[in-house]
Amino acid sequence: MPLVKPDFGAQDKSEVFQKPQWVPGRYAAKVVEIKESDKTDRNGYNALVFKFEVFKAPDTTLLGKRLSRWYPLGGMGAKSLWRCLKTLNPEYNGRDFVTEEYVGRKLEIEVDVAPDKDGNIWPKINRVYPFIEPQSVASNLKGNVMDVVGLVDDFDA
Repeated sequence: MPLVKPDFGAQDKSEVFQKPQWVPGRYAAKVVEIKESDKTDRNGYNALVFKFEVFKAPDTTLLGKRLSRWYPLGGMGAKSLWRCLKTLNPEYNGRDFVTEEYVGRKLEIEVDVAPDKDGNIWPKINRVYPFIEPQSVASNLKGNVMDVVGLVDDFDA
């Protein structure tokens, strides 16, 4: 087997392997994968594992980063699954669903950070919120301005 010797140049090696710095707050993300877990939780319920990909964040190094969240399929923890599904699809009514229907949908995730026993900072998804697509001010005003101009013209007549 050949020996490979990478050359990272004059740059600081710690910079090459630097992890992005998560800060508490809201991030816009989309669902990229939903799969059923191989293991059960401590109450014996299986879970769905949602993988989210960040597409809007205050720090550009976090764009494209992925976070996972486990949602139990039963018990008290299933309330969080219900909230997530209702956030992704306001018409969700508690019935069976196909996971692929939710892949690609956007939402906002509230991230908190907590250190582990080694002092490494890890992001944790606390809550999810609906994602509201920003609209340009011009597109919002265009119809409204025309309506006002029409009213003024009618008033002068």
